Amino acid sequence: VYNPIGSLYLEDLEEDYTLILIHSIFAILLGLQTILFMVSKKMLTPLMDVERHFKRMEGGDYSEVAMTSQYKEINQITHSYNKAIRHISYLLETREMFNKIFMHEMKTPLAKGMFYLKNEPSLKTHEQIHTVFEAINTQLNTFKTLEELIGKNETILPHPHTLNSLLEEV
Repeated sequence: VYNPIGSLYLEDLEEDYTLILIHSIFAILLGLQTILFMVSKKMLTPLMDVERHFKRMEGGDYSEVAMTSQYKEINQITHSYNKAIRHISYLLETREMFNKIFMHEMKTPLAKGMFYLKNEPSLKTHEQIHTVFEAINTQLNTFKTLEELIGKNETILPHPHTLNSLLEEV
C-alpha cells in the first residue's frame, strides 16, 4: 500500500481455492460440451446423408435414398425425397417420350410438304402445301399445350363448346 509517508507491503496468507474451483467447473463444462457435440453429430448423421444426396441430385444423380432411422422426422424426409426423385424421373421420361413423339409427328407433314414441292407447281400443290403448313402449326400449338401441362406450368382452362364445334374438331 502506498501512502505519502512510506510504503507498506502486506502479504495474504489465506490460500485461494476459488481458482481451482472455477477451473474444475470449466473443465467439467468443456467435457459436457464435447459429449453433447458428439451425440448431436451422431444424431444428425442421417440428415447429413440426405444433404449429400441433395448435392448429388444437383449434379444429375437421381438415385433414391435407402436409409432408415429411429427418428420419424428423418424417415419422413427420406420418404419425401424418394417421392420427389420418382416424380422427377417420371417427368424426365415423359419429356423424352414427348420429344420423340413430337419429332415423329413433325417429320410426317414436312415429308408430305417436301413431296408436294418436288411436283410441278400448280394451284392444287400450293393449296396442299398450305394445308400441310396449317397442320404443322396446329400440331405445334397442341404440342405446346401438352408440354406445358406435362411441366405443370399451365392449367387447363375450360372453354364452353357446342356439340357442333366438338364434332368439327373431332
